[in-house]
Amino acid sequence: FMRGIMRSVARLTYEQVESVMSHGHKLLVSNLYSDYAALAYERDNRGALDLDLPEYKIHFDTAGNVADIAPKARLESHRLIECFMITANVVAADYLLKHKMAGIYRVHEAPSEEKLEDLRSLLLASDYRLQKGAVTAKHFNRVLKASATDPRRPMIHTAVLRSQMQAFYSAENLGHFGLGLQKYCHFTSPIRRYSDLVVHRSIIAILNKEKNIIPHLADAALNISE
Repeated sequence: FMRGIMRSVARLTYEQVESVMSHGHKLLVSNLYSDYAALAYERDNRGALDLDLPEYKIHFDTAGNVADIAPKARLESHRLIECFMITANVVAADYLLKHKMAGIYRVHEAPSEEKLEDLRSLLLASDYRLQKGAVTAKHFNRVLKASATDPRRPMIHTAVLRSQMQAFYSAENLGHFGLGLQKYCHFTSPIRRYSDLVVHRSIIAILNKEKNIIPHLADAALNISE
């Protein structure tokens, strides 16, 4: 890590990058996509939860009333940026732990046995099975992949999502079940998330060879989780 100023060659939207790729101008972003391919390969190997559920966007008319609620397009460029952001978050968490600097981590615990039993019952009624005992994200992914062409796919994916625990912030690194990661924090959005700002301040303290100067981290983690 270092402090610096980045000079962008171009500011591109997701749609512009997608257009570049789909119209055969891959050389313009070839390095970006080759790195993304490597990151996606690592993600698939570790078994991050691979839910495929649409996001929705609310459209308003000129009077400010809701005119439509439509699914947002899920582009490969969205997945690309997600991979890079997750990688940055992992590296930031690793840096804090390596230097024994206090920080705030994004934690996602494994599903409770009660939630798992509810999910197993629903899946069984749809002719799918989730193994008994401890599970990993890879076990969920097998169900998600098996139901990819099933007309009930949205229901099954939603049920898997609802079986998951709520993620929260913690002053302790407890890992992220859904992403299949042992260490994870939020680093990439310090202008809009307080957790990320705390992580930036902690990293700057490391660079300046300062001691941890951020008090009451456990309370702060609880507050932003709520």
